[in-house]
Amino acid sequence: MDKTKGEQSNELTLRQMAEAILKKRPSESVLIRSEADILRMFNELKVHQIELEMVKDELLVQYREQEKRAVELILSEKKHQFQIDEKAKRAAELIVANKELLFLNDEKAKRAEELVLANVELLFQNDEKAKQAIELILANKKLLQLNEEKARLAIELVIANKELAFQSDEKTKRADELNLANIELRFQNQEKEKRAEELMDANKLIAFQRDRMDEISSLVPGVALNPPNGG
Repeated sequence: MDKTKGEQSNELTLRQMAEAILKKRPSESVLIRSEADILRMFNELKVHQIELEMVKDELLVQYREQEKRAVELILSEKKHQFQIDEKAKRAAELIVANKELLFLNDEKAKRAEELVLANVELLFQNDEKAKQAIELILANKKLLQLNEEKARLAIELVIANKELAFQSDEKTKRADELNLANIELRFQNQEKEKRAEELMDANKLIAFQRDRMDEISSLVPGVALNPPNGG
């Protein structure tokens, strides 16, 4: 199996540490009866070493997969954050539009009040004209002029009412859009929290894999289990 320079250096360091620990331990007398016993023990050590190398390879694959998953989660988190920012901008635009719509509605209400006052004034003038019988002709002419003015005001009132109804419909549409934007914003926040939890779980699993690899390395002399450097 090919090994990088860093992995070989780590294995050498672990071997030196194991030799130092072995020297500190009290010596044990081992009775080896024959060369077959030596070969059998050597074969068992080889088999055990191969098993540990297989475990190491499997752990390295799992570590790389978890690391890849962590990168994907980070990229997804950035994408979701951008979408949330866009939704927030849209919500701010809707708020400004609603304020402008409220201002327009106030202006239309003032105009309607002015028209009502004009109609009251017109009625008063008509009463005065009725009382002035001597000035009937002049009054009739003036009444005709006032009636024409009233008709124009009535047309303006109809147009104003239509515009007010249109503005009210637009306000309702904007309010619906704002509600939808808020719902989408809440959904994006929930997705963000889920992604954050997944990222934490992935980091915990990576830490567990690293601890496991370090534990195996400490138990078996001459076998180094180290995660790859960098991302």
